[in-house]
Formats: sequence, C-alpha cells, structure tokens
Amino acid sequence: MNKRIILPNIFTGINLFFGFFAILFIMEGKLLIGAWFILLCFLMDGMDGVAARMTKGYSLFGANFDSIADIVSFGIAPAMLMFFVSKSIFRSDIIAGIVPYIFALCGALRLARFNTHLINLAVKHDFIGLPIPIAAVLMSSFFIFFRKIEINSTVLILFHFLGLVTALLMVSKITFLNFNSVMKNIYQNKVLFIISLCTVVTAMIIPHFIFFPVFFIYLNWDIILHIAAIHRNIKVENTNS
Repeated sequence: MNKRIILPNIFTGINLFFGFFAILFIMEGKLLIGAWFILLCFLMDGMDGVAARMTKGYSLFGANFDSIADIVSFGIAPAMLMFFVSKSIFRSDIIAGIVPYIFALCGALRLARFNTHLINLAVKHDFIGLPIPIAAVLMSSFFIFFRKIEINSTVLILFHFLGLVTALLMVSKITFLNFNSVMKNIYQNKVLFIISLCTVVTAMIIPHFIFFPVFFIYLNWDIILHIAAIHRNIKVENTNS
C-alpha cells in the first residue's frame, strides 16, 4: 500500500469509529451524545481531506473507503437520530421510520452518484446536490440547538420537515459550493474573514448555538444562488428570443 494514503485513511477510520458509536449512543437513548458524535464525524471527514491534500495521498481505495464511512456516519447515524426522535410522535415504528429511511436512501444515492463522477481525485469541484456530511450536520446541529432551548411538537415537525428537505436536496441538481471555494472567498474578503473569525470564537464558547445557524445559512445561500442563476438564464433566453 502507498504510504501516502495511510494518514487520510486513518482519519476516515476515526470518522467511521465516531459514526458507529453515534449509532450506539442513539440506540441507548443518549440522543444528545449521539448528535455530538455526528459532528465529530464531520470534523474527521474534513481532516481526511486535509491530510490527503497535504500528503498527496489520493487513491480510489481512499475515495471508496470514505464513502463507506460516510454512509454510516452521515446516512445511518442521523437517520437513527431522526427515527428515535420520531418515536416520541408516532406510535408505529414503521411510520416513524419513513422519513429517516428516505434520508438514508437519498444519502446513499448521493454518494453513489458522487463516486460514479469521480475523474480527478485531486481536483475539487462544486457539488451537484447537497453533500451528505452537510445534510447530517444540519440534522444533528438542529437537534443540539433546540435541545438547549425547548423541544416541543412544533420543533419535532420542523425537524422531520428539514430531514425530508435535506434528503431531496441531496439527490437534486442544485450546485453547492465546495469548502475550498468558500474558504477562498473568505480569505479574499476582509469583512467575511472577520465574521468567520468571530464565528469560530463563538463556536468555541457556545458550540450548541452556532453550528446550526452557520450550516443553515450555507444551505440557503446556495439555494438562493441557484434560483438567481435560473432567473438570469430565463432573462437571457427571453432577450435572445
């Protein structure tokens, strides 16, 4: 095995480790701990990408291993979180499992589509469809956010609505910016850099209140850009016709 791919795959293995234990904690009824473990998975998923760029340890094995870990950490784990939350609303486990299953299914389809379009592992393009790690973080951070405030019937309905929306966005054709593009824009804009720095500091102080708003803004920003692009294309077509 190429030694350069070892470090990225170690982080992928840790991602899978946290995902596995997130599921165990959720099954034991420790939903908040499980939700935090999903966020740890996201951190490790980011670290394996950083390690791959630093060591130039890109490989087809690593890409497939990463997808297998992701379906556990960002597909099954958040789906289990949604299911156990659903059980407090629905008496039937089958009904409670419908939206979580759709989420896991769309996550698997999203990863399969991503893998079939892999060409150059070293080149990062914008994403077609919401990335499954972002969808998982949205679900877990939503639960953490409102767990600190209050979880009532309205919040539970919104939680499941968000799960369904993120599931559909994963298999959509909407373009979402990759984080390299986001970071490049932040570094080039002083205002964005200061805002981002303040966000990081705030996340260290009150992490339970910061993650969901940040990723929710990311989600809506890309959707707004997509709608704006459609509007521009329609105007161009009307002008040319």
